[in-house]
Amino acid sequence: MYKVYKNVEMTQEGYLLGIEAEEASHSCAPGQYFELKLPNDKHRVPVVLTDILPERGIIKVVFRVINDSTKELSELADGGNIEEIFGPFGRKCPFLNEDMEGKQALVIAEDLGGAAAYMIIHDLGKKGAVVDAVAGGRSEGYLYLSEFTGELCRTYLNYSEDGTQGEQGTICQNIDDILTAEEYDICVIIGSIDMMEHVAAKAQSKGIKTWISLDPAITSIKEYKTIDHVVINGKEEKINEGGTVYEAAGVDFADLRKQI
Repeated sequence: MYKVYKNVEMTQEGYLLGIEAEEASHSCAPGQYFELKLPNDKHRVPVVLTDILPERGIIKVVFRVINDSTKELSELADGGNIEEIFGPFGRKCPFLNEDMEGKQALVIAEDLGGAAAYMIIHDLGKKGAVVDAVAGGRSEGYLYLSEFTGELCRTYLNYSEDGTQGEQGTICQNIDDILTAEEYDICVIIGSIDMMEHVAAKAQSKGIKTWISLDPAITSIKEYKTIDHVVINGKEEKINEGGTVYEAAGVDFADLRKQI
C-alpha cells in the first residue's frame, strides 16, 4: 500500500494527489507517467506526473474525474491508501538530454496541460534555458499553470476564453504574436490534440524545433481506455515505451484523434 499525504481539487477538472512512494520518486522524470490502482478496484487510473520530491520520497500526480475509479480516487482522504503504483512508463523527455545553455524556450500549456508543464519548465531552467510560458483555458477555474510556475520564467502569460484570468482569448487566436515575441529555439506544447496540431504547425513554419506532450490525453478518455500509441512518419510507437513527449514533426494527429 502507498499512503496519500495530500489530495486537492486544483481546478474544475483536475485533482492533485501527493503519494508517499519512495522507489517511484527516485526513478521517474518528465515525459513519464504512472497508473494507480485502488483497493478492491480492478481498473488502473493513468495519471500525469507533475512534481517529484525524492528527498521526501513523494511523487505528485494529477488526474481528471471521468469514471467510477477516478471519482473514488478524488474522494480519498489524506492518509488514505493506493494499493499499487505501476510505472513509471515511457522515457524521459528527449530534449532534456540536450544542451540547453542559453537556448530560448517557449512552453505552452492548455488547461490540465499545466500539470506536466511545471517540471518541464523547471528542468529547462536548470539546464540553462531561458523559458517563457503561456497558459490557456476556458476560465479561471480551469487554468492549472499558476503564477508560482511563472516565477520560474522570464515571461508568463495567461489567456482565458471568458477573460476571468489574464487576457481574454485563446492560445490559438494569439499564437502568431506569442511565437514572434522572441526568437525561440524550442517550443513545447501541452494540451488538446487540436490545439497542439495548430500551434505545432505554426511553430515549425518559423523553424522552431517543436515538441508535443500527450500527458493531458492519457487522462481525458472516458470509461477505462487511454491513448495507446503515437504514429510518427508512418511508424507506430507505444506510449508505455516512448512516453508522452514527442517531436511534433511527422506526428499523425488524425490517428491521435481516433483514439480519444
